[in-house]
Amino acid sequence: MPKQSYETPPNDARRTHFLVGRNKDHLERQIQGCPWSSTLIADSATYGLPIIIALGCKRWGCTHCGPIRTAQLARNVQRAAPTKFITLTTDSKLWKNGRQAFDAIRRKLPTLTKQLRKEHQTFEYVRILELHKNGMPHWHLLARCPYIPQNTLSNKWRQLTGSPIVDIRAATNGPHAARYVMKYLTKCKYIEWTNRRVSWSKNFFPPQPPTEKENWHLTNKTYEKESPETVMQTQFFGHTAKRCGPYAWTMAPNRPLQRPSTPDDSSDVQ
Repeated sequence: MPKQSYETPPNDARRTHFLVGRNKDHLERQIQGCPWSSTLIADSATYGLPIIIALGCKRWGCTHCGPIRTAQLARNVQRAAPTKFITLTTDSKLWKNGRQAFDAIRRKLPTLTKQLRKEHQTFEYVRILELHKNGMPHWHLLARCPYIPQNTLSNKWRQLTGSPIVDIRAATNGPHAARYVMKYLTKCKYIEWTNRRVSWSKNFFPPQPPTEKENWHLTNKTYEKESPETVMQTQFFGHTAKRCGPYAWTMAPNRPLQRPSTPDDSSDVQ
């Protein structure tokens, strides 16, 4: 059985079209998107109908958007060909709690990056924040850089943060790097005091290959904070929603069915 892509809705759970009614549970089963999504409403010149597009929250901790972003990041990391795995830790004895440690140390990370670039010319990375069981933050980096001695990295990190414990090792396997990203992003899904669990340097990822995008020729765009289910119920009740993309639907007004005319009908006219 083929694996279900994160980007493609499961065929057995979603119908290609459905009538919008007052049963919100029914709509949620058909849409099954981000629970915090907002909505774009527009007119489509391609279909000649209004179109609704679900806009995900894009949070790493979201049960819907998180897995999609994780899978995309893993593929991009594999293409970036990192050469080093790096782990930067914090000393729990120096801080009252994880939030205090995070607020202080996150400002030291750009300083470390500048120092490494100055000495080694190249240091591009993707950085993932994770929490220990005691709530203290630490960072996993996949970096593309030349050889850096462990004691050099340790001394720099201790001077900046007071914590000398760092780990650095070679990354020679692209799929292994992708699994590394998946492991740490799925291990800890939510951190209450930040949504920025992942960041990367400007030149870490190679340019994205061109992709063919849907061209619906949209006009009269409006954005609603409500979910697509709510927008359908309040603005398109009684319309037929037909899927035209993974998270997009055209909204066709229902017309009463008319019996087609036949030659016999003319004989009844007086």
